Amino acid sequence: MSRGIDNNGAPVPPNNGDALCAKEKLGFIDGRLLEPDVVDPTYDRWKRIDCIVSSWILNSISTGMEE
Repeated sequence: MSRGIDNNGAPVPPNNGDALCAKEKLGFIDGRLLEPDVVDPTYDRWKRIDCIVSSWILNSISTGMEE
């Protein structure tokens, strides 16, 4: 992944990527942290953090763009 571009080719604003990196959440966005199997002991923690990251993304989108 190039800095500023996600795996889908979409631009990632530098400050958002830096903030996610600082919070150790960038792997949820760039695909490095894959969803573990439901029986994996880390699944509940992974799911909780995935929900948080998804919420951050949805809350950062303009109201007109989220649909």
